Amino acid sequence: MTSILHRFAAAMLAAFLAAAAPALAQTEVRDAPDPYVHREAGIAFPQQVGAFRRGKIYEYDAQGADASVGYKPPEQFGEMTVYVYPAHGAPCRRWFDGADRATMGRKGAAHAAEAAPMRLLPESVPDQLSARYTLAAGALGFDHPELASFTWVGCIPGGKWVVKYRGSFLAAEAARADGLAEQLFAAIDWSPLLGK
Repeated sequence: MTSILHRFAAAMLAAFLAAAAPALAQTEVRDAPDPYVHREAGIAFPQQVGAFRRGKIYEYDAQGADASVGYKPPEQFGEMTVYVYPAHGAPCRRWFDGADRATMGRKGAAHAAEAAPMRLLPESVPDQLSARYTLAAGALGFDHPELASFTWVGCIPGGKWVVKYRGSFLAAEAARADGLAEQLFAAIDWSPLLGK
């Protein structure tokens, strides 16, 4: 089971990174400082934030404006990734629909029963869209159990930045995953992005 979980983690991260930026080259930021600071948005992502331990960091452009930071949830198997990238003037719904299509394009993916919308940033960010999914066993192309997966997209007022969250957990532990994204986002200082 342990080898399945390790393969699950590596494959899930690779699959979501590929879906997030299919046409862009990605560079892993190795030996990132603590904290890793998004080069253009100024958000600091510490090695340890609350109960969450930072994982892999990727930059998708030479300026570091399009980047993702992974975190390991406490005491639970899963992957949590935060993306920060330029909005390029596109509406929030378009960014969310693209993320939703990437997840729903997997064989065995389905929207889960209606769940309360996630609000990961303050109310000053009105455009926050989210969905919950179930991914059938093997949906990521290797042997893994059924997964519960979450996608959230928030568009910062002013049209400059998009923040996206993806989290996937064993379906059998889905109830324990509720609230983890809110805890992670609450532990990160978003003030450089929100202008506060």
